[in-house]
Amino acid sequence: MNARTWIAGAVAVAGAIGLGGFVLAEPEPPPVAAPVDREMPWPPPRAKPVERTEPEFRAAIEDLSGYVGSVFPRLVPEATGIRSAVDWQSTLSLPGETGVGINVRYSDAFGPITAVVRVSAPTTVKEPPRRECENDPISTMAPADCRVLPQPDGSALVDVLFKSKDEPMMPPTIRSVEHYRTDGSVVSATAYLYDIHLAEEQVLRSEIALTSGQLTALATDPRLTLAG
Repeated sequence: MNARTWIAGAVAVAGAIGLGGFVLAEPEPPPVAAPVDREMPWPPPRAKPVERTEPEFRAAIEDLSGYVGSVFPRLVPEATGIRSAVDWQSTLSLPGETGVGINVRYSDAFGPITAVVRVSAPTTVKEPPRRECENDPISTMAPADCRVLPQPDGSALVDVLFKSKDEPMMPPTIRSVEHYRTDGSVVSATAYLYDIHLAEEQVLRSEIALTSGQLTALATDPRLTLAG
């Protein structure tokens, strides 16, 4: 399993979205990579599965959802009507594979939009950070620009723009920043050019709703964890 698995379900509506006037904005430069000598080992040597009872797991993910909703106004000051909720359809509670998807629904000057935060416990994501930059023949999305950015603490950030394989003339419609942590957990934050909760035709935004910096702040927040 890789982190891209959690993005795939949200792009199914892309084919139904209208292509009314849009402008492809220049991608924002990603965070600066720290110099390192080698690729981050994955999974990290000290990664161990987290054991929780079902009630403990449910309490932990509800707490994460509430926390994301509480910090979102600071990261996105223009957001109004913020509602965060656990996406139970994308939530895993299996031996060695535990993760939660959190949808953050809000409105900005353009209209309603959703961001997605994914928190995966240690040993859940099996493939290394560089895998996100490779083409997945099964996925309907392909990385248009992808950078693995090693961090001073030994972790790695992946900043990736995805575009549809079926609509090659469309601009990238998804930006995801994924934090591969030294404890073996992965936290991702994903934003879109369209509203993933509206099935009818939409006029695309001129740029993806959240910036690389905003997504990085979410993905690297130490409070977002299922590691312990």
